[in-house]
Amino acid sequence: MDEQSKQYVGTVSLPQIVAPFALATQEYIIDSGLKSLDVHGLFTIETEPIEHNLCGDILLTPQYDGSDLPPTDSLTQVIYSSADRQFSITSTNGDLIGNDKSYSVNAQLLNYDPSTYTGVSIAKASGIINFINPCLVPFGLTAEATSSPASNNFSSDVIIQLTEFQVSPARCQVTYTCTDITRKDGTTSNIDCSDTTFEGVFDNTGKDGQLEIHAVPSSTATYF
Repeated sequence: MDEQSKQYVGTVSLPQIVAPFALATQEYIIDSGLKSLDVHGLFTIETEPIEHNLCGDILLTPQYDGSDLPPTDSLTQVIYSSADRQFSITSTNGDLIGNDKSYSVNAQLLNYDPSTYTGVSIAKASGIINFINPCLVPFGLTAEATSSPASNNFSSDVIIQLTEFQVSPARCQVTYTCTDITRKDGTTSNIDCSDTTFEGVFDNTGKDGQLEIHAVPSSTATYF
């Protein structure tokens, strides 16, 4: 045995797969479409006492919520590209709002299945996806013009029908309130929101979006 071989006797160890740092914590806004998550670092093989490539390639197995892809959640799609080292996700599952799920990559040697080769190296890198309420950052909120009511001498209530705003995503409900009543000429009005009844929620019940002004006709009062 030569001198170089002698110095390695008793120091040989099994190759080790080294995982990158933990996968980045990600945010996903429900209903926002497909989002590519951050590219993760490389898994590498460390060999001692000398470097070699005899162990072959590394097999990567992606997981979401602790299970192999695809997810069992039919409203959530998670895909993984091993070539790009990147997850992508899209979800319309409102039940995920305010919750988080794990995502991870498991690594093993392609030619050495751990179930067959006891003690062979494996590694794992994990991260968290936080699911954000889209109504906190709506994709669109557009006010719609409301028609003025017909002339009225206050012999009956004045009814104004609010035109519902356009909001995206549709799951986000808009609540409307009466904050002020002004005259067309800009002078102080003799009526305010306390003189009205307003159904400010569009929920297909009652008088959705109707503002009723309750005024009593008077020969001396000026309402507008």
